[in-house]
Amino acid sequence: MQENKDPEAVRRRAMQDPEIQQIIADPAMQLILQQMQKDPQALREYVSCCLCQFAILNLMTVSVSE
Repeated sequence: MQENKDPEAVRRRAMQDPEIQQIIADPAMQLILQQMQKDPQALREYVSCCLCQFAILNLMTVSVSE
């Protein structure tokens, strides 16, 4: 149970998911994720884009459910 709360363990498990690997490997998503790290308000802009919204929700689902 403690492992589920460890961000590094969650990241390792998420990176084993092929769909997450594909999202993370996408150069456009890399830029979006970097921007959102610097400016969390940027999330609002990106969720209005359907493709970005799908990818972001998948990433968030993994981090919450793991």
